Amino acid sequence: MTSYTKWKSWDANQFGLTSKENAPYYKKLFSRYLPEAKNVLEIGYGNGSFLNWCKENDLNVHGIEQDKDLIARAKKLNYKVYESISQIKDAKFDLIVLFDVLEHIEQKKMDSVFKSLKKLLAKNGKIFIRVPNGSSPFGLGYQHGDVTHVTTINGAKIAYWSRFNGLKPIYSCGDTKVLISGKLYKLPQKLIRRALYIIIEELIRFIFSPLPRGVLSANLLCILTHDD
Repeated sequence: MTSYTKWKSWDANQFGLTSKENAPYYKKLFSRYLPEAKNVLEIGYGNGSFLNWCKENDLNVHGIEQDKDLIARAKKLNYKVYESISQIKDAKFDLIVLFDVLEHIEQKKMDSVFKSLKKLLAKNGKIFIRVPNGSSPFGLGYQHGDVTHVTTINGAKIAYWSRFNGLKPIYSCGDTKVLISGKLYKLPQKLIRRALYIIIEELIRFIFSPLPRGVLSANLLCILTHDD
């Protein structure tokens, strides 16, 4: 076990399992934004939660990861995985996913990353990006809670890198919320919290205008596609 997997408490026996909380989150993203996707690439697949969800939903999923332990675990379960984007030859993907990845990459390398993403994206494909929200005070805990996070990111930065590398954002806001997941008895509490969240955010945006939507969200979710 590498130091990073040990710090994240990613046990080998738990690799490739999708929690009851994550499954409806993935389903909502797919059903809302790209229900027709068949070929999927996840960059930075971590402990394999999304890889497994894709497999269970009969999607042709590939993964990229630098951690040797995580690569070995994925190969043991017969996933198609690579150590870098450069290893993928002559393939296009309907969906490319980067959950909590870009913040690990130095800012000076972002143009190269976005160029590579465009080359791998199918004609009508989409890119899902989730990062700690650099425009929100509530994103600070996520951003600074991991010593390997080296770049603070917000929607404006993603729009900039997209624009100069042939991509465009079609969605940029707070992370998707799933109300019905896990235990149903928590649903009333979730509904109340969601209603308060919406009211408070709109009030803050009114007082401190201009502010982007999702300013209270700890995570930022962006969806990109080709700009041509």
